[in-house]
Amino acid sequence: MSNQEKGALGLLLLVPMALMFFVLPALFNVGQPGPTGAAPTPEVQGVQATPAVPAPLPTATPRVTEPRPTATTVPRAGEPTVVAVAPASGPASASSPTGSTAPTDSAVGPSLPAATPADAVAAFYQLVSQGQYAPAAGLWSARMRMEYPPTENIDRRFAATRQIRVDRMNIVSINETTGRARVAVDLTEVTDSGARQLSGTWDLVATAGGWLLDRPSF
Repeated sequence: MSNQEKGALGLLLLVPMALMFFVLPALFNVGQPGPTGAAPTPEVQGVQATPAVPAPLPTATPRVTEPRPTATTVPRAGEPTVVAVAPASGPASASSPTGSTAPTDSAVGPSLPAATPADAVAAFYQLVSQGQYAPAAGLWSARMRMEYPPTENIDRRFAATRQIRVDRMNIVSINETTGRARVAVDLTEVTDSGARQLSGTWDLVATAGGWLLDRPSF
């Protein structure tokens, strides 16, 4: 075999070897999946992640209860009004004079003016029955208070009296000119020791403030 033929045969052998060396590795690499996914984000020093803020919980709405109107009892027209009255301590006639000492101002209280002599007598016993001794003394004239000091003849005289009733009362006489009158009265006085009947008269005088009791006769 000539040298030219040997050279051509060598080239023919090199071609397949070159193909095997370069092409086969490429064929093996085809179809193999490469790395997928995003590259990890590098951490930055000094920067901290902000924590997630939890959503606020729902707040219960308070229920407002409207006040219910309360029923008010209105008295009907014509119905009487009942008023509680404390137990009364009853009056009686004034005791005999105990001296001529003038009464002090504290022993006499204001009282409503009496339009008639009978009104003055009835008001006096009503006030004494209620224990209102100072207003009762206000229905006595100055001469009566001088002769019968109220502290002795009203406060102490009626201290044990629990009730007094006016059973009968009438105007015996009245003189508008002289301003004097006389009233007869029958009483029932109830005390701690029992009840007793009293009968007598009151002399009264007319003043600018109404009729005043001036002298008893029991």
